[in-house]
Amino acid sequence: MLNRSSSPSVKFFRYALGCAAFAYALLLFGVYTRLSDANPGCSAWSGCYGKPFAPLTAREIYEVRRDQPAPPDAVQQRVWRDALYRYLPGIFGLFIIRLGYLGRQLRKRYRTQQFLIPVAAAILAFLQSGLGIAVTGQDPRPLVVIADLVFALTILGLLWWVMLREQHFWRTVPPHPRIRHLRVRALVALLLVVGLILLGGWTAANDAGLACPDFPTCQGGWWPAMNFVDGFSLWRNVGLNHQGGMLDLSGITAIDVIHRVAALITLLYVGWLALRTMRVGFDSNLCRYGMLVLVLLLGETVAGVMDIVLRMPLLVAVAHGALGVLLMLSLITLNHVLRPREPRAG
Repeated sequence: MLNRSSSPSVKFFRYALGCAAFAYALLLFGVYTRLSDANPGCSAWSGCYGKPFAPLTAREIYEVRRDQPAPPDAVQQRVWRDALYRYLPGIFGLFIIRLGYLGRQLRKRYRTQQFLIPVAAAILAFLQSGLGIAVTGQDPRPLVVIADLVFALTILGLLWWVMLREQHFWRTVPPHPRIRHLRVRALVALLLVVGLILLGGWTAANDAGLACPDFPTCQGGWWPAMNFVDGFSLWRNVGLNHQGGMLDLSGITAIDVIHRVAALITLLYVGWLALRTMRVGFDSNLCRYGMLVLVLLLGETVAGVMDIVLRMPLLVAVAHGALGVLLMLSLITLNHVLRPREPRAG
């Protein structure tokens, strides 16, 4: 009798799961690299920006960050981190090619077997690595930073989707009029979360996370002075405005405020969707998926508030990013269970 644990389908699933886990770890390494380079905030228990007490106002934080010299070993650490992050996606692409090959072999037996999605993910991994190598030695641009994040999120999302379509734990639910309307809403929620993650990447790239050091207000008000042209100019160097000068406080304030507004919209919509899924899907075993989304959403929100209150220590900032990506994966899972898969046929 054939051992099910050693069957080609099980091997494909395990390999897909391993690739998805690797993609998640690689994305978090990229988040850590960007946040480390940006020097996001105060280190735990040891003062803030080299001072015994944390700056209290946005102007003080802006001036301290602008004038703070980099530690002697910071440049060397940045070099090895950046070099490692440039080449890892390309190496990872070779593993994804192996996944596509396994899927192609299974396609001979099962007509609906996936193999094109892993191939697409491998191509994106090579493009991501090529982008990093192409900009080596150049001043970073926010557009390049966001493009790199888009590659990483897309690769992870594709591999997670492949893994979901192969496993048997998170089963799809039968189509039903009561839950069919959730499909479009779940897709909208996923797009909102992805957009929020990209805004978070833009905020980190421009060192704008503490432009509003108070919460829930910003610089003591609800709508401070902002320069959206400087804050959201795509083709410029990181840290500079559209005229080539230093990005001033009004520019980074615009970035931080838009990030907060997007976070509030996402919290309200995704929270409503999670509660709606729990209520409507009670008889379809959808409650656990709504609960998973709700728990990760609340965790991501708490981490975001802690980021501000604690002046963005690196550990909390990375945890904030990690929870945001997990929230994205939970919504991909919800989209998966709402879309029944075509029965596998030989």
